[in-house]
Amino acid sequence: MQLIDFLSGMKRKALDSQEAKLYEGIDRAKGVFKVFARRFSFEYDASYAHYFSALGLKPTGDLAAIRGAYRAIIKKYHPDVNKSLLSEEITREANEAYRFLSNYSMHSEGESLQRASKSALMDALSDEYERLLEKDYDNLKRSLGDGSVERWYYDQEIGRFLDWNRRSSLAVDNAIGDYMGLGKRLKALIGMGKRLLKREKDERKMKMLQSSIAEVEYLYDRHTRIKKLVERDVLKDFYSSTRRNSEEFSKRIKAGER
Repeated sequence: MQLIDFLSGMKRKALDSQEAKLYEGIDRAKGVFKVFARRFSFEYDASYAHYFSALGLKPTGDLAAIRGAYRAIIKKYHPDVNKSLLSEEITREANEAYRFLSNYSMHSEGESLQRASKSALMDALSDEYERLLEKDYDNLKRSLGDGSVERWYYDQEIGRFLDWNRRSSLAVDNAIGDYMGLGKRLKALIGMGKRLLKREKDERKMKMLQSSIAEVEYLYDRHTRIKKLVERDVLKDFYSSTRRNSEEFSKRIKAGER
């Protein structure tokens, strides 16, 4: 009996340790999201997660899916047809969630980057690109010295300096790389949470896990939407601008050689 209790206690400790790691990971991911949202004026509201959870949905902008889940709950739990003690509470939460998420869905369908957010993102990327450009220029001057170098080495160093793609990618990584790469981390946390939920038997801790998973699923949905907007409305313009910058530099250097 003592051995069984000992093994059960060890199993509980191991599960608690893994759940603690999950919550630490969620806190770090939320920190990255919050910093990005505050810096570039994007919305962060964890209450969305609760509303999706109330309808038994993963985060979605599909109004038909939201409406279908709501109707299924009302059909099953409306106090007129279900006399259980929880029917009124479930119905109330479903009504509240449906009202809120209907507006969320309509907003999401026409979601676009605000001018202030786009401007702040472009400024951050451009500032980082200019910093890298100055650093690369200083390195170029040191490499070429007084110009008495062989032609192949000169061409190599100039080509490296004009590599706009390398510099642009590095600027994106330095400025917003933590956020742009957040999706994989969120997806891993969702998977980890679901695996722990299957093993958990304590009802209170199960509810905590379910709530945390719902919040991370919401963050993953928001991250995916915002990342697509950034790629479409900001990075496309940024890469185009830095490409022109490189082409202008190239023309000036070739003109100087003649």
